[in-house]
Amino acid sequence: MPIGIFVVGPLGTIEGVDDGACRLLGYSEGELVGLHGSELIPVEARSSTAVTLDRMRRDELAVNSGRMVRRDGSIVPVEVSARPLGEGRLELCVRALAI
Repeated sequence: MPIGIFVVGPLGTIEGVDDGACRLLGYSEGELVGLHGSELIPVEARSSTAVTLDRMRRDELAVNSGRMVRRDGSIVPVEVSARPLGEGRLELCVRALAI
């Protein structure tokens, strides 16, 4: 299954991505960098995702499952693992569970 890496800043803005992240969601790097991460989450899951990311920043949760919205509007189930980078930043490894 496709895997992508996202670096997310303390306010939730995407600061960097790899080619896998672009392929996974159907965006170019230029389209993803600068987006708020919540824009890639289904509306109904945004509040729970924010809580999950906060726990990941505090190193309380390493892996979580969820869903992301691709550029074409389709939803992809994902597994997300996180590595705190300090200063509220996270490196997220996102693995598609199905495409």
